[in-house]
Amino acid sequence: DPYRLLRAERLLNLAITVLIVPLSVKFVRYLTGSLAAALFAGLLVACDPNLIFWSAAIRPYGLLSLETLAVLYCFAKLVIEGPAVRIGPVRVVVALPILCTLGVFTHIGFCFLIAPLALAAVLIWRQSLFGANRAILMSAAISLLPLPVFLLLGRVVGIGNGTGSSGIGESFVGSHLLRKARFTSPDFQVW
Repeated sequence: DPYRLLRAERLLNLAITVLIVPLSVKFVRYLTGSLAAALFAGLLVACDPNLIFWSAAIRPYGLLSLETLAVLYCFAKLVIEGPAVRIGPVRVVVALPILCTLGVFTHIGFCFLIAPLALAAVLIWRQSLFGANRAILMSAAISLLPLPVFLLLGRVVGIGNGTGSSGIGESFVGSHLLRKARFTSPDFQVW
């Protein structure tokens, strides 16, 4: 069966996307304390046609959504409970850089989540980042490293621009979005 591998990949992608529902429920319940609000959020996520479509199309957006939600959940726990908080056996200040690295590797646009969270950390903890909350500063600094590393790596060993063209250049999904020309002379024809 020539489509066996394709079906397996679709099933894996769907399974990853389905994990967003319980994590959404857990996150909303954590933030609100309301089971009703958490279940409603889970229902909304479960019925999101975009997640269903992109899962079947074998695109990284389900995984990207899961990683984004996981980072936001970890960050919320960090803000509310402090730098010693754990999710299972793992400290959140250790989980965040790992999740951010996976997120940037999934889609380079993930960096647009990391930077505001790093800024929020500076605004929340200010001077204590250099003292009692140094673990948060280190976690944020490590979380910011994957972006330049992947962009430089893509320039050196890139096999394309992440969009299917055969030219030499960036090789991570979405990395073409961060080219200098995108910012210095944007193409507004797509609007």
